[in-house]
Amino acid sequence: MLCHINHPSVNRRNLPVHSSQCFRFYSGDQVFCAEASDFKGKALAGSVFNDAIDCGFIIKSHKTGREIVFVHCETDKQDGEIKAWRYRPLLGQGVVDRMRVTIFND
Repeated sequence: MLCHINHPSVNRRNLPVHSSQCFRFYSGDQVFCAEASDFKGKALAGSVFNDAIDCGFIIKSHKTGREIVFVHCETDKQDGEIKAWRYRPLLGQGVVDRMRVTIFND
């Protein structure tokens, strides 16, 4: 179950902010995609909540400045190896619920 963005346990200060320019956006599917190596030297994710271990980050639009908080929801594995991490937006941000982020483990 995902928390609402205005819940008091959401801690935006702990979250890395990534420009939307770091991702490829597929508008038909509402998916941002990137490779883990694109974030070399920068923290990919941080603790979303003060009272839980959930990890996430913020994507900031390079066009509008709007920020969206994403939280980890799934890890894709094949033969014991991590292939990708998937994220979805926290509720209450006015974004399409099906919007997702996929970070490929390259």
